[in-house]
Amino acid sequence: FKGVTISANTHLAHPYQNKDLLNAVAQNYFNSLNVQVRGMRSRFRQKQLDNISAFTSLNQPIINGLAFFDYIETYTEIYKQLFVNEKEKDSLEEFKDFYSKQCQYKGSHRAGDQYLKELYKSLIMLLFDKYGEEGLYKYYKVLYAIVYRLRLEQYQVRYNKVAKYPIEMGGLFTIIENSKNFYDLRKLNSLASLRIDCQRDEKVIIDFLLNEMQIPIISKFNGEAEVNIDQYRIA
Repeated sequence: FKGVTISANTHLAHPYQNKDLLNAVAQNYFNSLNVQVRGMRSRFRQKQLDNISAFTSLNQPIINGLAFFDYIETYTEIYKQLFVNEKEKDSLEEFKDFYSKQCQYKGSHRAGDQYLKELYKSLIMLLFDKYGEEGLYKYYKVLYAIVYRLRLEQYQVRYNKVAKYPIEMGGLFTIIENSKNFYDLRKLNSLASLRIDCQRDEKVIIDFLLNEMQIPIISKFNGEAEVNIDQYRIA
């Protein structure tokens, strides 16, 4: 690992376009005020944790020194709040209940299912980093529908397929990263609503996508058993 060092002797071209320099200048400026910035909106609705820095972006270049440790501590804490502290009663409770039910179903221990869970968590981390809880609650189900449709469409989910999947689906990470507002994320809704040709019977996933997300699912004979979609449809 080698981070970027910002110092008086550092020669940087085009300083107003250099994100490393601007990030360092902003942090140094606020640190020089010797005050805590309370006027900035927290990523969380009901809390502002001291070990989460407002001056971090998940995909930012890493700057040597204190900024590096602020970065690590910030995203360690955000990860814990989203995926580890599942029993903590807070404004994230609805998402945590969803994650526990929909991502930790019977059979989720399989390698392919673990790959999908890690992809989903990565997308959630990027979404939360950019839009906080507001964005999380607008799109966590949409992202689930996009990611976990692959579990139904593939009888076997392999690492190489999951690694290529975000690009094949139009650049999922790029859509979130380059968006400036929720309107820019509308393509995610279109991707989530695509018809699913089902090759695998996973009741928890099918039930959610079919009944709550209203995604059309077509069953196909997969060599062992035919998925009867009607058994999952709520009258």
